[in-house]
Formats: sequence, structure tokens, C-alpha cells
Amino acid sequence: MDRAYSSINNLLEQAACIARRSKEATGEIEPTESYKRGQIKELIKFANNKNLWIDLSHFNITYMDKGGENEVFHDGKASVFKLNNFEYAGDDLENFFRWGFILH
Repeated sequence: MDRAYSSINNLLEQAACIARRSKEATGEIEPTESYKRGQIKELIKFANNKNLWIDLSHFNITYMDKGGENEVFHDGKASVFKLNNFEYAGDDLENFFRWGFILH
């Protein structure tokens, strides 16, 4: 992760750790849907405690499209914002949290 954004990277690493711990707590016998619900519940608690929710209505961005796993927005200039749906995240949480943030 980029050292220029260490505070953001720290939050992303914490979120990945929470998701990893939640999966490990279910063991190998739980189906994916079950441990994903637990991960999402823990991540929502984390976001609430850290006040991390972002209200997209405060940004001058335009909705472009939605796929099964994400929604894409554009700022009318050069930046594209991609919101990923965690339910579709695989086990590579570092890349999920890194690339699900902001793409330029």
C-alpha cells in the first residue's frame, strides 16, 4: 500500500484484519454466505465506531453503471470512483480494500 496515505492504509489494514478474523472464527465448515454475513456485520460495526461512512450526495459525481459486484461513478474530469460490494470479495482482502477505494 502507498505510504503517502498511511492513515487510510491503516484503516484498510484494520478492516482486512477484521474480515479475516471473522472468517477464521467460523472455521472451514461454514458456507461462504454464512461467514460473509458475519464479516459484513463486523465491518459495519467498525465503520460505525470510526465514523467512516461517506455520503455520496456531498460529492459532485455522476453515477455511471452498476455490475454485480460494484457501482461506478465519475467526477466529470479524470477520476472514477468504484464502490465494491463486499459480498463478492474473495479471500484476497488486501486487494479488495486497496482497489475498492478510489481509482484514478
